[in-house]
Amino acid sequence: MRTAPCAANCMELNGSPDRKPSSLAGSNAVSRTVRRGVRYLAGVLVAAVRTQVAFRCPAVVACLIDRPTTKGGGDLVVRRFCGSGLRLDAGIGEQHKRRWKLRSPVGALFGLDRATKLELGLSMDDGWSITVGEGSKQLIVEGPDELDNYEDAFAASFERAQAALDLLAATRGMGFNIEEVDSDHVVWWTKDGGIWLRDVTVADLHFVLTVGGTVTGADGVPVSAIRAPVVPWHESMRYFRLSQTTQDLFDAYRNLYLAVESLLGTIVPPISSGSGRAEPEGRWLRRALEVIHPSMIDFSTYLPRSSSDPVSDIIDDFYVDTRTKLFHAKPDRKNLLPHAADGREAVLASFQRLGRFYCDMLQNQFGIRRPTSGISDDAFKLVGAADRVIKLSDDQTQADVKDKTINPSGGASLSISTHQVPDEMLPGIVSWLGEIPAVEVLKYMKTINRVGLFDGENLMVISEHSPGLELTGASVYQIQISIRRVNQDYVKFRFNT
Repeated sequence: MRTAPCAANCMELNGSPDRKPSSLAGSNAVSRTVRRGVRYLAGVLVAAVRTQVAFRCPAVVACLIDRPTTKGGGDLVVRRFCGSGLRLDAGIGEQHKRRWKLRSPVGALFGLDRATKLELGLSMDDGWSITVGEGSKQLIVEGPDELDNYEDAFAASFERAQAALDLLAATRGMGFNIEEVDSDHVVWWTKDGGIWLRDVTVADLHFVLTVGGTVTGADGVPVSAIRAPVVPWHESMRYFRLSQTTQDLFDAYRNLYLAVESLLGTIVPPISSGSGRAEPEGRWLRRALEVIHPSMIDFSTYLPRSSSDPVSDIIDDFYVDTRTKLFHAKPDRKNLLPHAADGREAVLASFQRLGRFYCDMLQNQFGIRRPTSGISDDAFKLVGAADRVIKLSDDQTQADVKDKTINPSGGASLSISTHQVPDEMLPGIVSWLGEIPAVEVLKYMKTINRVGLFDGENLMVISEHSPGLELTGASVYQIQISIRRVNQDYVKFRFNT
C-alpha cells in the first residue's frame, strides 16, 4: 500500500528519525483524548452533498466532531479525559511509583464516567481483575484467557470489566460506569506467541444542511413570515425528552417505549371490561396497531425486511424482543442485561425504528415535523474512497485546534500505511487500520503520545495519549481510526453506556 509523503520531522518506516524521542510524560499527568475534525473535510464531501440535493439553494454543510452543529460550523472541537493512561509498563501502582508490568495474555483499557479518588483494584474468582489508578478515569482489565483475536478479546474484557464494577458497587458502595466504549478503547490479545495491541478511536462527523429563502408576492414584495402554529403539549413528550437526554441506551429505550405507549393510548384508548378490569396489554397493543396500520401509518417502512404481517412483526420487534426483555429480570425469562455487549446493536437498531414510529405519530396527530438532514450512505463512502496515512509521534505538545502536523514541537514521527476496514453492518462509519511491529515503533519513540489520521498533509483526526502509550511487552501494534457520520435525524443514536 502507498504511504503518502510525511509532514515536517516525519520519517518513513525504513528511514531514520529526525530527532531523538522526547522524554516521558510524568505518571501524574492528566490524560487527554483529543479528536479533531478540520474545516477542509467539508470540502472533501461538499460535492457529494450537492449531488444529493435536487434543487438550487443556499446551503451550508457543517462538519464537526463530537457535538451538534453550532453557528460558524467547521470549528474544531476538543474532548478531554482525565486519567493515568494505559501503558504496558505503566506506573499505576502504589502512589504511582510501583511499575506495572504486562502480565496477562488478554485485557483492555476502558474509560470511566468519572475519576477515582483512590487507587482501586479488584480480583475475581475466574482470574480476571481490574485496576484503576488514583485520580484516573482509565480502567485496566486483565484476564487469563489466551484469546487470539480482537473481537473475542474486546467482548471478554468488556463483559468481565462490567462484572467487576458490579462487584465494586455491591461490596464497596462504589458506583462507576464504563462510557464511550465504542469510541475510545485499547485492547490486547495473544497471537502467534506474542501480544497484539489495538488502539481504537472513533470521531463523529456531523452533517447539517440548512436552506434559506424569501417568499415574495405577485407584486414582488416579500411576504411577512407566517407564525408557526402553537403545538399542544402531550405527556408522551416528557418520556420522549428523557429518552433523548439519558446517556444509557436501555434507559432511553424504556422511556421511548413509554412515549409510544402514551401517545398510542391517546389515539386508541384501552377498553375496560364490564367488571372494570383493564384490557390486557398485549390485546390492546395489537388492536391499537391494527387500527392505525395502514390507514394512518404504514408499518412496513420500519421493518428491516419485507413482511406479510407487519403488525405482528412490529409487535415482535418493539414489544416481545426488546421491551419485554428490558422490563423484566426474572431468571426464568429471557432478558437483556444492561451494559452487556450481547444484544446492544439489536436494541440500538430497534430504538431507531421505534423513534421514527413515535415521530410519525406526532406528525399525524399534531402536525409536528421534526427537521432532518444529512448525507447519504453512498456520498459518505467518498470519505473512505482512499487509503489514508496514520502518523504516530512522541511529541508531548497538548493538542490544539490550530494543529496542522502530528509533531508541532518537533517530536519524533512515524508514518503507517493503512487499509480500509469494511463493515457492511455499519454503513455510516468508515475505518482505517494500520499495523506495525511494536519493535519498529520502539526504535524511534518510547511512548506514543499523539496519533493522527491524514489525507495527504491534511490532519483529519488526532488522538492524544498523556502520559504516552508504551509498547514494551507487545509484539504488534495496531491503530484503528474511524469517522462516523452523524445526520440530523429522528432520534439520538449514540450513548455512553
